[in-house]
Amino acid sequence: MSAPERAGLRVGFLLVVAVLSAAVATWRVLDSDARGAGLAALVGGIALVGSQLWARGKLWTFLDVIAYRAYDATILAAVAWETRNDDPATAVAALVALAGGFLASYFVARGRALGYSIWDSTVNRALRCGLLSAALLTGSEGWLWTLAVVSVLTALVRASQAFKESRV
Repeated sequence: MSAPERAGLRVGFLLVVAVLSAAVATWRVLDSDARGAGLAALVGGIALVGSQLWARGKLWTFLDVIAYRAYDATILAAVAWETRNDDPATAVAALVALAGGFLASYFVARGRALGYSIWDSTVNRALRCGLLSAALLTGSEGWLWTLAVVSVLTALVRASQAFKESRV
């Protein structure tokens, strides 16, 4: 087996782990087990950081981004759903974090489609996954609001990068 094939298998394995972990985290959130959700989210986040580091080629990069968006969408939507009645502020924080993450991803995708050199950062992904895991593990709304702020700031930075490159 060649080195690129082994790397592809490694990334594929990490993406499967990430998606399954996101599914377990979502299930645990909906079952009111924040600690179990946090542990699953942490495992999934570690797998997603690894997959981003090793993903090469258009197919693996595309699948990596899709898995990351699925991770965000499933877990944050479940948090918003579960807290909508008892703690609306937490639900809002989850939705703001979700929207900010999707906007940042859109700006990267659209900018790259236009030929701009805009990339997602592995550090940013690790930070966002870590903040989500910390929010679930501790049950603290503060970590979720921190994630929301980081997500919105990331979207603004990506938009400004595209704007700057469009003027050159």
